[in-house]
Amino acid sequence: MSVEGTGHPVCGGQGNFFTFAYFGEGTLPVGTSCSIPLAVESFKPFIVANYLPEQKISDFQFSPTLTGWNPGDPIDANTTVRMTYVAQDNFGNRDTFAFDVTYVDKTAPSMKCKQATLVLTAGGTATLDATMVNDNSFDGCGMQKLALSRTAFSCADIGLQSVRLTGTDINGNTAFCETTVTIQDPIRPVARCRDTVIILDVANQATLPVDWVDAGSSDNCSLTSFTLSRNRFDSLSIGRQLVTLTVSDAQGNRDSCQATVTVMARPTAVLDLPDFAERILIYPNPVMDLLTVEVDLYKRETLTFELSNPMGQTVYDGRADQVLKVKKDIDLTGWSSGVYLLTIRNSEGSIISLKVIRLEF
Repeated sequence: MSVEGTGHPVCGGQGNFFTFAYFGEGTLPVGTSCSIPLAVESFKPFIVANYLPEQKISDFQFSPTLTGWNPGDPIDANTTVRMTYVAQDNFGNRDTFAFDVTYVDKTAPSMKCKQATLVLTAGGTATLDATMVNDNSFDGCGMQKLALSRTAFSCADIGLQSVRLTGTDINGNTAFCETTVTIQDPIRPVARCRDTVIILDVANQATLPVDWVDAGSSDNCSLTSFTLSRNRFDSLSIGRQLVTLTVSDAQGNRDSCQATVTVMARPTAVLDLPDFAERILIYPNPVMDLLTVEVDLYKRETLTFELSNPMGQTVYDGRADQVLKVKKDIDLTGWSSGVYLLTIRNSEGSIISLKVIRLEF
C-alpha cells in the first residue's frame, strides 16, 4: 500500500518557535494482506527553528500521539489516522503539529495465467471461463472481478489463440496476464452415402462424381475433403461395385460409408427394328429409376408406349403425337424388381416389344 498525508495546512505548519513541513506522500512496504503495521516514525515532519542560527539548541524531542491508535496496530486500506507531533528544544520551547495520514491501496493485483484447452461442441462453438486460465491470481485487499479479452470461440479459431486475463481489485487497481488457449475439434464427421448407377461412355469408360454417392455428409464445423475408394470404371466393372466414401474435416477427423454403384454398358441400338422406326435406343437397361426411350421415325406419326409387369398388367401408358423424333423418360422409382415388357406401337398398328429389367437396391 501507499500512504498519503495532509497536515495543517497541507504543506506544513507555522508555530511560534518552529516551522513544520510534511513530505506529502510516501510508500510503505506491501504485505500479503490488506493492512500494514502503523509506524509513526515513517511520517516524521521536517522541522526548522524560527530563531537565529547563533542560538544554539539541542536536538529536537518528538512526542507523537495518535487518536484511537497505537504504534504497530494493523491499518487497513482507506483508513485515516490523525497524528500529532510535539517539538521541544532544550530551552523548553514547544510547538504542536497535527496531520492526517490516509492509507491508500495502490498495489495492482498479482496476476498469473495458465494455458487451457477448449473443445468445440456439436454446434461448433466453445466458451472460455476466467477460472479456466486463472492460476491463483492474488490481491491483498481482495479481487473484485476477472475479465477475459474474449470468451467465445468457433470453428474458425481451431488451433492456438491468445487471450488476456485482467484482474481488478476492490480498490480499482488493475493488472493482467496473457496465455494461450488451444481450440480443438474432436468430433468426427458423419458420412452419408446413397447407391447410384453409372453408364459407360463410347470408350467403355466412366468417372464417378463424388456428389453421386454423397447423400449429405456433415460435420459440426465443415468438411474439407471427400474421397472415393474408386471413381474410374470400365467394361470389366459392369455390374454392382462397392465404393467407400471417406469425408474429413479441418482437424483430421474422418468417417466413411459405403454405396453400391451399378455400372452399366452404354445404350445400344435395337437391331431388329420395326418398319416405322429408323433407330430405337433404350437405356439404362437394367434400370433403377429413370428409363429413357429414344425413337427416330421415317415419317411424322403418333406413337404409344406401354409397360407391363411380369404378371402382364399394364403399369405405364404414354404417347407422343405426330412426332418425327421422340425421347421418352419413364420413371420406374418404387417399382418392384423384375422383367417388364415395353411395347411401342405406331398409328398403323405396327409394334415392337422389348424387355426392360428393373433393379432395386
